[in-house]
Amino acid sequence: MTVAGGYGEGKRQEAHLRTHLRDGVDGVILAAVDYEGCGPVIRELREEGIPVVEVITDILAPAIAAKALVSFHEVGYLVGEYVSRHAEKAGLDSLRIAFFPGPKNAGWSPETLAGFMEALEAYPGRVDVVDVSWGDTGHEEQARLVRRSLAENPGIDYVVGNALAAEAAPEILREMGLAGKVSVVSTYIMPSLYDSIAKGDVLAAAADLNVYQGRMAVDMMVRIFNGEVSGRDFPFRSGPFIPMVTSQNIANYPYEGLFGPRDYLPVFHLRPGD
Repeated sequence: MTVAGGYGEGKRQEAHLRTHLRDGVDGVILAAVDYEGCGPVIRELREEGIPVVEVITDILAPAIAAKALVSFHEVGYLVGEYVSRHAEKAGLDSLRIAFFPGPKNAGWSPETLAGFMEALEAYPGRVDVVDVSWGDTGHEEQARLVRRSLAENPGIDYVVGNALAAEAAPEILREMGLAGKVSVVSTYIMPSLYDSIAKGDVLAAAADLNVYQGRMAVDMMVRIFNGEVSGRDFPFRSGPFIPMVTSQNIANYPYEGLFGPRDYLPVFHLRPGD
């Protein structure tokens, strides 16, 4: 396993992929950090008989052999539906929302925002997305964006966005005296956010079931090794269903089913200079 280091490290990830041209690997399972990056090197890998299967994040690369991922437009739409239902039950005639999509260059974040906005079109009252703050999914960066947005936009009803923004938001809301006045919803889930939902600090998160996406990517690669062709013998793109994990239903989604064992640690293969 090699790691790019973040959504601003597209060139680094491309360099990692180029090393596989000389390493003699049989296949690559890739989670791209840049939607428009790596296309040429993926084409080179394919020409050398090395298939690349994309997992979790999307990529604009015609030479990709298959994709195991969900539709983040659908993810955003489901989150928008959840926020709409929650607001209607609360009797809110108007909504003020701050949205934190994530990095602009990632394939999933613009799609999430588009799906979210589409879902809100059906809300019976007035909806104002008063701020859309793009930024890398580092905790400090997202905390900075959330703090700035709340300070500059009084009267926000919902903080909605990537899991790092949702993770940072509850403590910031407490610091600013807004706890209980602003609700937090995440567009995806991660281990630390799971506990925040269980405690009620975060209302809900869409779960794109990364464990299952990983299994599907491995299954696709095995099928390719066995001579099967995506789009003919199995779907070129597929992914698991997307549940909304909430503070009310979280008991139905055990931690281990979403993320694997709590004591699991990934094994990284770091090259000199990485």
